[in-house]
Amino acid sequence: MKFDFDDILIVPNVVTGINSRKDVNPFTANGYLPIFTAPMDTVVNDINMKFFHDNKIKVVLPRTVSNRETMSTSENCFVSFGLDEFIDKFLISDIKLSEPRYILIDIANGHMWKLVETIEHAKDKYGKNMILMVGNVANPETYRSLSLAGADYIRLGIGNGCFIDGSIITTINGKKPIEDVINGDLVLTHNCNYKEVVNTKRFEYTGELIKINDQITCTPDHKFYVISKKYLDTVTDDNIHTLSEWVSAMELYNNPDYLLIEADDYEKKDTV
Repeated sequence: MKFDFDDILIVPNVVTGINSRKDVNPFTANGYLPIFTAPMDTVVNDINMKFFHDNKIKVVLPRTVSNRETMSTSENCFVSFGLDEFIDKFLISDIKLSEPRYILIDIANGHMWKLVETIEHAKDKYGKNMILMVGNVANPETYRSLSLAGADYIRLGIGNGCFIDGSIITTINGKKPIEDVINGDLVLTHNCNYKEVVNTKRFEYTGELIKINDQITCTPDHKFYVISKKYLDTVTDDNIHTLSEWVSAMELYNNPDYLLIEADDYEKKDTV
């Protein structure tokens, strides 16, 4: 049985039998912590996944792992597919599943109608042999729609990813390098609103970097707000947020199928 926010209201007990934090058992029935890794190749892969399992942390393998399908038969190891990739692999093809598969459809906000339909079709086709994690999403109503469609797990938020020093950020007081952005600054968001910065983080990074349009340099997992070129003839100011989606820099690199969206005036720019 699956429960969501319409079924459960969590209220702390007035009195409990717990005398110490040592009495609390945070582990699930199968002995794991209720924690999943982020599906990022800078976090987890098929080589270091044993480290997480040894520490009782469930793994979500990124799309860059080549032998994903052979690892998706345990509730402690989900594997990632893009939305269209999942549709081609599991809905269009005649693949049969003799045991449960644990799959993350790794897509952020955008194309939610298509994701809802995909979840429903996958559940109709495979039933209990298709355990689906979906997201990231950031809207409570989106969460509700995905849950009602049959998603078993829903990721919240739009992911991580970082820009390098010198990247220019638009604030309400003008543009400034990202390293100079501080708590309390009002920065321009993808929907043309200014939001307050409540926290910043900085870390050393030695992995691969990707440059978009020869202007923006970031980690491969950084999400960009884009629109597919197939919508060029139908996109308007009224439906742009319905048609747009968050796509990682890795997927955008050398991909001619998407356009970046300028937040300040929605000027569309080709990706290269």
